Amino acid sequence: MTPMQLWTAAGLTLVGFAAVLASSSSQFDYALEVADMPVWQLALGLSVAGVLFVVALPTLLLRSQQLDPRVARQVLGLVFAAGLAARLILMASTPALEDDSYRYLWDGAVVAHGLNPYVYAPAVIAKGAAPAAYTQLWSEAGIITKRINHKDVTTIYPPVAQAAFALSYLVKPWSLNAWRGLLVMFDIATFALLVMALDALGRSRLWTAVYWWNPVVLKELFNSAHLEPLMFPFLLGALLFVRARKPVSASAALAMAAGLKLWPVILLPLILRPFVHQPKRAAAAALVFAGLMTVILAPVLSAGLSETTGLGAYASNWHRNGALFSIVQNLTQRLSALLNIGDESSANTIARALMAATAGLIALAMAWRPVDGFQDLVFRALVVTAALVFLSPAGYPWYTLWFLPFLVLVPEPGLLLLSATIPLYYLFFHFAARDTPEMFSHGVIWLIWLPPLAALAWRHLWLKSETASLGGAPQ
Repeated sequence: MTPMQLWTAAGLTLVGFAAVLASSSSQFDYALEVADMPVWQLALGLSVAGVLFVVALPTLLLRSQQLDPRVARQVLGLVFAAGLAARLILMASTPALEDDSYRYLWDGAVVAHGLNPYVYAPAVIAKGAAPAAYTQLWSEAGIITKRINHKDVTTIYPPVAQAAFALSYLVKPWSLNAWRGLLVMFDIATFALLVMALDALGRSRLWTAVYWWNPVVLKELFNSAHLEPLMFPFLLGALLFVRARKPVSASAALAMAAGLKLWPVILLPLILRPFVHQPKRAAAAALVFAGLMTVILAPVLSAGLSETTGLGAYASNWHRNGALFSIVQNLTQRLSALLNIGDESSANTIARALMAATAGLIALAMAWRPVDGFQDLVFRALVVTAALVFLSPAGYPWYTLWFLPFLVLVPEPGLLLLSATIPLYYLFFHFAARDTPEMFSHGVIWLIWLPPLAALAWRHLWLKSETASLGGAPQ
């Protein structure tokens, strides 16, 4: 088969995958009991799709290295069309085992009506203990009110995310498809920026398929409708602005990404590093970032950081599928008990502080040496973001997409392997519904995280040492 025929077959398979996921998603309707849902079939089916993706895509890219420019453009058009078709198909699907989108819809309505989403938790509004404007909106929300998760805490999402939720509401109130349509628009922008970044690196544009055709992207961002697509244009834009020697624009783009989810602030040292010998420009960029973050964080912090606020609850309690965090937490609990100091809560706090400090030190280490060009910048951003994901107390599948745009530009097989293993996360629901969550936390979790960690260790430790001992340069 010619490369074009191979890509066509792969594209049709991707569209078929989206169609199967969309058609079977009704079996995960919110009204059903989790124990009655085909959870393990979903988890294993997504994992098999991930395995096929991880195995087949490198072969396709290898077979396409010497394509005629005209054919390469046709293949890129096919890649885009198949990925877009898969996204549009999933707009008709029911979110499978995820309910964050209902919080988005509620927050969007609150903000669109000029109300503050950081003051009253949904449970408070439901009891009629909030001003009339909130309770009136609650009465209009219909079934959304029954599906909002974590009703006892206020929203965790920063103001830029709130603006996006409100825009979706203004397009069409309470509409999941209006929200998904916004995600698709931002994702098209991500595709365009990936093409620009690949051109800057002198690499084939077909590498966009690492992101655009990824089955985890399709499930988490267009079936589950998580907000990550809104971040990616800002993250890629920040790196491209650094390459263009525009530090103020880069820091502004990074602040916008952090206004959607706070974690991108960890990339600031790396964004500023190329301008360390231009102190005025670096200072201006830092001031712009600080100013924007002050505006972004003001409404969040004004509500406080108690456990009844989204940010406070997340920072102190959220924990699921974090393998490395589980190890550290267990060690701190054992040490605390051995020394008879503190309690389980304080041990949890110490573990979280240790993981946060480790992620911060890695970010600083990646910004320590001078940056050697755009590829080096992207590689370091990949390292920092991947470290954050691996160290996080919560290892949700959509979190593993944070570094995926960087992975398009600097391929790393060990990290790509997560596309095959992270869908096993959904087995948590299978075991939890049968009152055996330890089957997940003591077994499945290691099937998710150990293969990628082992692949990373083999490539960057053992393989490097073997190559060096033979007198060659590591590849």
